[in-house]
Amino acid sequence: MLPSPAVRHRRLPARASFAAALLPLLLLILGALCVVACGGPETITPVARPPARGEMPDEATFLAELDRSRGHRDSFDVIRDPEFVSADAAHGLVADEMVLGLDLGTAQAAYPINLLNFHENVEHTLAGIDLLVCW
Repeated sequence: MLPSPAVRHRRLPARASFAAALLPLLLLILGALCVVACGGPETITPVARPPARGEMPDEATFLAELDRSRGHRDSFDVIRDPEFVSADAAHGLVADEMVLGLDLGTAQAAYPINLLNFHENVEHTLAGIDLLVCW
């Protein structure tokens, strides 16, 4: 008579059980080699923590210390309170130019992508809502 299925088990072949026993040892050796190759924990430099709210500079100090040596992009030249005109009256805007559109229901605005590529940020009020448009 055969044992019930709950009691019955298979024995692994000798090769498979040897490999299963050897795998943790191989992983341990591989991990040790990785630590040695990376130079160990003493070569890791700590990351500076973000500044606390009181340590943040005011806007004038930030703008005075801003590194503009990388060129115009990422220099945060914000457009503030721009004048909006219809697409027909917009100087230099072509019919198929890409824009970032905003529809608030009662008011709409379009921001030309070519303009946003240089300025990246637009601050203004539309339909009584203060906006910061970021690109």
